[in-house]
Amino acid sequence: MTNPNTAPVYPRNQSCSLFYCGDWTNDADCKAKLFGDGTWKTVHNLGGNYKSIELKERQRAVMNFLRSFNPHQKLYCLALNLRIKPLDDSRTVKSTLHVRAFDGYSTRVMRIDLQTKSFTEFRYLFPFFGETQLSFEFYVPRGAGKTILDIRRV
Repeated sequence: MTNPNTAPVYPRNQSCSLFYCGDWTNDADCKAKLFGDGTWKTVHNLGGNYKSIELKERQRAVMNFLRSFNPHQKLYCLALNLRIKPLDDSRTVKSTLHVRAFDGYSTRVMRIDLQTKSFTEFRYLFPFFGETQLSFEFYVPRGAGKTILDIRRV
């Protein structure tokens, strides 16, 4: 450690990842175009940094990752660590996160509408057809109330 007043930086293990956006560092994997309603912010805490957005009813936010990835096997696993939490637990209408993987031929869509107060790991297996681009679309329907999406790792 060169400076005793700073926290150590540990290198991440990239041997099993073609695309890694964890703790939302400023590396190329994490760069994305953000548009829609609300404002994305980076939250820093002891459990790790994450991207967060709060939306009201009928609002939508989109995150398009700029970097594509090119798996080299017939199947690849997309792992997400996130939470979708309503500010009012009495609401029964759920907000939805669509994860889209576009490989130049078709778009595969994963729909996540689980509500949780803690970060949850989601894993999906996809067939490989070529270079793939990822995007997220978060939508809060009428009746859901204010809802927060937190994304820790992709």
